[in-house]
Amino acid sequence: MPYLHQVTDPPNEDDNILPVVDGPVKVLRVSPDTITSTVDESLDFPKSKAEEFRGYKAAIRASDAEMDSYPIGEIPGVPGGEFKLSPRSREKAQFILANDYFYVECSVWANMPPVRVDPRAQLIHEVGSEKVLEFCTTLCAWLLCVEDDAVKFKPSRFDLAIDFQVEDGFKIPDRADIVSSGRDGTRHDVAGTVTGYTLGSRRSGLQIQIYNKSLEALATGKDWIFDLWAENPAFDPNKPVYRLEPRFFRKVLRDFQLNTYEDLYEALPSLVRMLFDEGPGCWYRVTEVEDRELQSNQRRPAGWFSGLLEQVRADWPQFWRPSPAVREGKRKPRMSLARSERKLAEAFVECAAVGRATGEFSGENPVFLATRLLNYIDELNRAEKTSWMGRVRDRLKKLPKQLRDQRDEWPKDGPPIAARSKVSMVMVRKSIEDRRREWSEAGLGLC
Repeated sequence: MPYLHQVTDPPNEDDNILPVVDGPVKVLRVSPDTITSTVDESLDFPKSKAEEFRGYKAAIRASDAEMDSYPIGEIPGVPGGEFKLSPRSREKAQFILANDYFYVECSVWANMPPVRVDPRAQLIHEVGSEKVLEFCTTLCAWLLCVEDDAVKFKPSRFDLAIDFQVEDGFKIPDRADIVSSGRDGTRHDVAGTVTGYTLGSRRSGLQIQIYNKSLEALATGKDWIFDLWAENPAFDPNKPVYRLEPRFFRKVLRDFQLNTYEDLYEALPSLVRMLFDEGPGCWYRVTEVEDRELQSNQRRPAGWFSGLLEQVRADWPQFWRPSPAVREGKRKPRMSLARSERKLAEAFVECAAVGRATGEFSGENPVFLATRLLNYIDELNRAEKTSWMGRVRDRLKKLPKQLRDQRDEWPKDGPPIAARSKVSMVMVRKSIEDRRREWSEAGLGLC
């Protein structure tokens, strides 16, 4: 089989990893691959349906024949044929049923999603994610004995598949050439040859996997995907297809407050851009082999990787356009200790300069102002209950002595630039009067 030629190549004598060879890249498909949904906890799994399913499981246990499932029939409006109920349970799911296109878990526990539905990748690729969600709605409405419009989904996991081919000689990149924020990683290999890497974890909420999809499809019986690839005229059946697959789990979706599929699809282009296209600070990028000894922020992106991203941007804009949901920052910004310290030090030194220039304060003005600022930080610390405020306060305790030691050398218009730099001050961009008005409005009581 031409798709298996990669695993028969001789491995590298050094570390069993063959080097990357840059070349023209052809993106065949960009499509959702996994759409796992949970129904909002406001709905309960009906007692009548639970008793019915318990009866089916009891019938399986009482059967003389070896039954691995109980057929419960087709559900109107849901493809995939007859659903079957498993005799097993899984973690907090008491009932598990499935057909050719859907895997479903049901729970009767309070404060738990009553239904978790996971459609098969084949259905997603063949009919599209919107139609799949319609099928999921019909399925869950039947299980919960409610109308379709009563079913409200939360995205629990979302995978995006980027399938591509590269010229002969391409191999999965060495882990040393993948720069990523993901600490957890798994290497996949067959007969000593690397077939993929998975970086990140479910616990962190984000994973990215790069692997030989042709090899995986043949090994798992997913022959249907070759027909989908063949719909693209650029597909070469004599070359393997590789997949770059970002996976968003519930944690990262919750962090970005993506609680509906409308929110998710609105934010998805920005999430993908954030992963791959933010320069040295992005979450995942593949770099040139010859740059391996350089620091990560100095490495150039591999030619095939840049070409792949460029094609996705150009041909699949629905997965790479600016999105207000993330750009405007629904997520709470991370507290930055360094930035907070710099801003407070800036305000402190500038306020000291105001007092010296106007004569509004005594000669002990810098220490007086430092005390007021530290008191204000204490108030914020009590109100916000955030530990970073306390850390900033501990660092700022050193500021009064630094300023007091240089106070006699200050000119009348305030501390010189050299003194400002010693307390991490940046050049003040606003006028003193604007800053004093801001302090007054904030209730600092400094002016």
